[in-house]
Amino acid sequence: MPPGEARRAAEQLAHEIASFPQLRLRHDRLSACEQHGLSEPDALAAEYRHGMVALTAGETQTGAARFAGGAGRHGSFAD
Repeated sequence: MPPGEARRAAEQLAHEIASFPQLRLRHDRLSACEQHGLSEPDALAAEYRHGMVALTAGETQTGAARFAGGAGRHGSFAD
């Protein structure tokens, strides 16, 4: 990356991440934070609990339908 471009690239990445489903992102982060110091079985159980929040809220089905329609293929998240 050329000098002076890091901030622009970071802001672009932040914008892309912010466009992802927020409930899923929040629970991914919460799961990662909570897993510190847990045994592997307990960490997997925590991951499962957090994953079920997005699955039961409908956000996952919406995203899967978008993907089935072609969105997000080959690393492109543009609609």
